[in-house]
Amino acid sequence: MSKDGRNRVIVLEGLPGTGKTTLSNLFSQEILVVPEIVLDINDAEKEGELFYFKNDLAKIKKAKEAKDVVLVGRSYASTLAHNYARLVMDSRSDYFNVLEVFAKNKKEGILVPDLYIYLEIEVKNSLARKNRPVNRDDIWTQEKYLNIIQNYYKNYFQLIEPDIPVVVIDGEKELDIVYAEIKKYLTDQY
Repeated sequence: MSKDGRNRVIVLEGLPGTGKTTLSNLFSQEILVVPEIVLDINDAEKEGELFYFKNDLAKIKKAKEAKDVVLVGRSYASTLAHNYARLVMDSRSDYFNVLEVFAKNKKEGILVPDLYIYLEIEVKNSLARKNRPVNRDDIWTQEKYLNIIQNYYKNYFQLIEPDIPVVVIDGEKELDIVYAEIKKYLTDQY
């Protein structure tokens, strides 16, 4: 429970290989963790990228309904970053559709997180940690794609949601150290 009894939604963001899933699993022993997918995954094929944005909104809503500190692995910031990178890389993107839905929800009082924890890591280390062979058809193995996403995150936090605090954690550190830093921050703040 948070110190003041209020709900707090904390979102982990960062490139692949920063430990978001592992950290979520570790924290699930102590606090409520909202799973990556909360909607019916079968809808993803017919809705495309809008499915992931709707899923992000559903995750935040589910987290806001809890009466405690809640950790969410990825949110709409990563969906927007992914779609923007796709737009830059190959023009096959739902970025503007997703951005339009985001803007509409923002006007209507979108449920926003209370804090972002951004796990920062060098792109080359993200690729090395995931240890996937480079494949031009797999965007997650392309350095240029991940650089675009990383730059998008930095701009997103400063320009799109500047009122939401962001704690930047060095994701290059050992996972147990990252876990301890996040835990200390959450304990001190909430």
